[in-house]
Amino acid sequence: MNQRREPSRRRRTSRLAAMLLGLSLVGGVAVAHADDLSDLTKRLQNARDKAKTTRSDLADVGEALENSDAELTKAYKKLSETQAQIPVAQAEVDQAQAEYQVAQREASAVADRLTTAKSEAQTLEKTISDNAEKTDAVRDGVAEMARQYARGDYGVTSVQLMVGAQSLDEVVTEYNLSQTALRTESGALVALREANAIATNTQVRLAAAQASVADLKTKADGLVTTTAAAKTKADNAKAALVALEADQKAAAAKIEERKSAEEQKQAELQQQNKDLRSDIQKLIGLTKKERKRIAAEQAAKEKAEREAAAKRAASGAPDDSGSDDSGGAHGSKYLSYPVKSVYITSSYGWRLHPVLHYWRLHAGTDFRAYCGTPIYAAAPGKVEWAKLRYGFGNQVMVNHGTVDGVNLMTSYNHMSRFAVHSGEHVSRGQLVGYSGATGTVTACHLHFEVYKNGVTVNPMSML
Repeated sequence: MNQRREPSRRRRTSRLAAMLLGLSLVGGVAVAHADDLSDLTKRLQNARDKAKTTRSDLADVGEALENSDAELTKAYKKLSETQAQIPVAQAEVDQAQAEYQVAQREASAVADRLTTAKSEAQTLEKTISDNAEKTDAVRDGVAEMARQYARGDYGVTSVQLMVGAQSLDEVVTEYNLSQTALRTESGALVALREANAIATNTQVRLAAAQASVADLKTKADGLVTTTAAAKTKADNAKAALVALEADQKAAAAKIEERKSAEEQKQAELQQQNKDLRSDIQKLIGLTKKERKRIAAEQAAKEKAEREAAAKRAASGAPDDSGSDDSGGAHGSKYLSYPVKSVYITSSYGWRLHPVLHYWRLHAGTDFRAYCGTPIYAAAPGKVEWAKLRYGFGNQVMVNHGTVDGVNLMTSYNHMSRFAVHSGEHVSRGQLVGYSGATGTVTACHLHFEVYKNGVTVNPMSML
């Protein structure tokens, strides 16, 4: 009877061994990391800082284009603004595109990890299912062994072997079968314990894999939104850059279109200045010879000043052409300030025309004076005229007579209306008119000029 049971015991032991060998472990998943964007962030900040500095310098553009063609001035300011913003916009595009690429790579990495995690969970689920079947088979075998013990199948003693045996060979055979059965039983019990332990471990790993799948699914869903937002940001940054480039191109085209008008306007302004100097010199009675001498001296002086201004600009040195060159405290000088609140918006000095690329003199000092601000006589004198005069707009010219051996006059320009009339004598500080934006200007202010023998000098040297 023991011989008939042996094949079934061997088969069960073999299936259990195969099941134990079939249990496997699944490795972990590598995590991808995003690129470092610190360099792009620094480049963007540097571009913004530079643009901020450039914007603060746009006031110089306004000064350089004073009395210029209105459309050209607007176009040049637009060009300057776009040139300052384009590097910022380009840096924003680069950073946004890099962020989008990082988001894409991260989303792809998470998607790969999610696929791997799902595969791992499926493998573990299958392993658990297979292990359950094989464990059940082993458990059934062990149970059958237990039943056989209960029936006494494995309870053969040495006496029973000797009594029941027909020969010594039969005794040896039965004894060997009995020992094999006992070893098989012991091995099956060990295998069952190991299978149960592996099953428990696999269940724990499955729970972790399922939690990982849920976590990665949540992260993947979030990255869909993040990636879409990053793409929108990159697209918007690119659109802004394209718009700036279009503005730059349009402004450059408008500048080219208005160049001839600007050249004509500047020629007219230069002639107006010459006419004004000539009118003053004739008014104070200078002879033709004296006027010629003064013109030659002034031409030589202006040439030297232009060359000095160009040299300072080339070297990056600050412009000191509008500085107070006479020394002494303001209280010791002859002229009083023509406005109550003193804020200089543009000093006397040489300017490089940014479009026509030649140096020209800003022949006075501009004071901030909002529309309608009262303007006062800087010294006592006679109003030679109060009238509209070309690019100067409404101009009041006051003759202060001879001061330090030369004739001294002051003019108050771009006024909205007059408070005096030609031939009237005024005292120091008397109201002469109100600030405005008449003539070739775009905003209300006071352009104040000082003349010695009809030639402009830095007003700050007399205030």
